Amino acid sequence: MHSRAVIFLLVGVIVVYTVLFSILSVARYNAFHTSNLDLGIIAQVTWNTAHGRWFETSVDRATNTDLIGSHLGIHVQPILLFLALLYRLWPDPRLLLILQSVALGIAALPLYYVIRLLIEDVKTALIVACCYLAYPPLGFLNLVDFHPVALSVPLLFLAYWALLKERFLLFWVTVLLVLFVRDELAVPIGIWGILNLLQRRRRYIGLGLVTLAGGWAALCYGFIVPHFNEGLPYRFWQLWAHLPGFPAQPSVQGGAAQPVSGASPEATILFLIHLFLPLGFLPFLGLSVLVVALPSLTYLLLGKRPALHSVGYHYPAVLIPWFFLAVGEGLRRVVHMSPSVKQRRLYRIGLAFLVIGTIGTNVPLNPIFLYAQHGDFRPDPYQAQIEEALALIPPDAGVATVNRFGPQLANRRVLVALEYPAPLRLDHVQMADYVLLDLVDCRVVPASNPRAQYAEIVAQVLQTGSFRMRYWSGRILLLERGVPVEEETAAILDYVSDLVERDCPCWP
Repeated sequence: MHSRAVIFLLVGVIVVYTVLFSILSVARYNAFHTSNLDLGIIAQVTWNTAHGRWFETSVDRATNTDLIGSHLGIHVQPILLFLALLYRLWPDPRLLLILQSVALGIAALPLYYVIRLLIEDVKTALIVACCYLAYPPLGFLNLVDFHPVALSVPLLFLAYWALLKERFLLFWVTVLLVLFVRDELAVPIGIWGILNLLQRRRRYIGLGLVTLAGGWAALCYGFIVPHFNEGLPYRFWQLWAHLPGFPAQPSVQGGAAQPVSGASPEATILFLIHLFLPLGFLPFLGLSVLVVALPSLTYLLLGKRPALHSVGYHYPAVLIPWFFLAVGEGLRRVVHMSPSVKQRRLYRIGLAFLVIGTIGTNVPLNPIFLYAQHGDFRPDPYQAQIEEALALIPPDAGVATVNRFGPQLANRRVLVALEYPAPLRLDHVQMADYVLLDLVDCRVVPASNPRAQYAEIVAQVLQTGSFRMRYWSGRILLLERGVPVEEETAAILDYVSDLVERDCPCWP
């Protein structure tokens, strides 16, 4: 097949992928199935940055002391400065969702050129690039809100290609952009540097990568995060506080970190199967590249948050580019071991494993099918009531709300998350002019009995005596600042108490 025809075919597949996932991501947003964690957080930070309040946030405060703070106390992601420029043109969370689909889709192009350089076969490069676009963890990454770490995938593929082609200016610029995507990307960049240090012809490259990664990590975790986190260390260290060498730290709730272990053996095996089976286990043939991802994979498996060891979230984003680069290096190794017929047969078997693994895994683990089955692309049954309530909130008003409505309300300075961090800070709620609730949805309440805890949150808000009912239809309730009416308050409390008595599920 002619290389130009292959490029046209690949571009067509990329366009289909990008359009499809953009439409689906926006459909989830329009149906109120996106989340304050994390789309609302990033949207508010980007909106504030676009208006000159760099990295300001009120949603996910690191220490939960003051309402208004800096996102730099949580994560260091300077890439948001570039996104803020685009946000000036279209200040809407849907812009972020579309940009994510474009970035993940277009990443197939530099991956194609990397594989083509390694294998010198356009058909193989096309197959690997298409398998990348059909990789289930990539689909989950694309659909589970917006996370800046997704932007590192195309940048890493481009950096790898630039290094192979010895385009060093492009290489270093791209590496810097990768580090600017998120603080934790210093880990794979540093390991990549160590591997290059072991190669005589790339020692200076390796030294530069190690220096950049080490300096960036020291700057982020030693200065930037503590400076904007009231002198406290990186808050996510508590996810590994159960490990030797990681002392227990105060959590954002003010209590000590709980000694919970990492992934169970069953969860670990399932996570690894979901990661490697779609790739036909080919990354293990390219261990010289796969080793870059191993530290990141290790800290995901050892973290005590279950989402860290699941492909259904954004966390595998730090692994995906290295897995596919390892596929390319593994196939190159098979091709160049020997030109014999036997080795060519092994090469074809490897490609077959890749294709069959990708297609086969998409049957039980297809992200689009699973999200559709959950109803994420369909309008909410209370869509009209939600939209009516939102229309009553002025654009500059402070709002306290639940997780599912955060993204639609992110373009404001005061946005308070009611379910987290716990316990509820009533002084933060008092800074809001409106409170928007779904009285049934208690899915993200951090408690052993989320239904009862959510009822307590609603009661606490009402008992402040600062809010009266503005709108109530079904399960959707909007409160506004004012003197409450006793009968209305009693009716709301009776409603949530009845949910507790009936042990009503948090969803649907």
